[in-house]
Amino acid sequence: MIPFYAAGSSTFIDHASSSTSRQPKVFVQIRFDIKATNAHYVMLDTAAPFLVLNNELAVALGFKFGAGPSQKIRTRFGPVEGNLEKTGIVVTADRGSPLDLEVTAFVSQEWRETTVFGYQNALDHLNFAVLPYENGFYFGEIGAQSA
Repeated sequence: MIPFYAAGSSTFIDHASSSTSRQPKVFVQIRFDIKATNAHYVMLDTAAPFLVLNNELAVALGFKFGAGPSQKIRTRFGPVEGNLEKTGIVVTADRGSPLDLEVTAFVSQEWRETTVFGYQNALDHLNFAVLPYENGFYFGEIGAQSA
């Protein structure tokens, strides 16, 4: 059953091949185009700003380095310079409905780590809950109530 604050849910994984960390994290699937069939696991991080794209994924998706407003972010690896771009994503659903969002992506040639689904102008666009006992990620539009 999907709770009142969510329209959909998916199963998260706690280790991803794209991550260099051995510590468990929460990785959820998103698509970068409403028509795309390829979903990508991204790491949830409420302390991170933006959707921080891995540089190889950014190139594969057609982003141009240096094209948008410049931005510097601080990471556990040190400061990283890049640019900001608006992009559409789809949070995929195993149950219920997927969620289309427009988010701000941080694109940098320097970022070689896993793609991070950060809070500012990304996760703050949706209601969400993580239920570790079932590896459940529940999500929905802010202000929406499911039937």
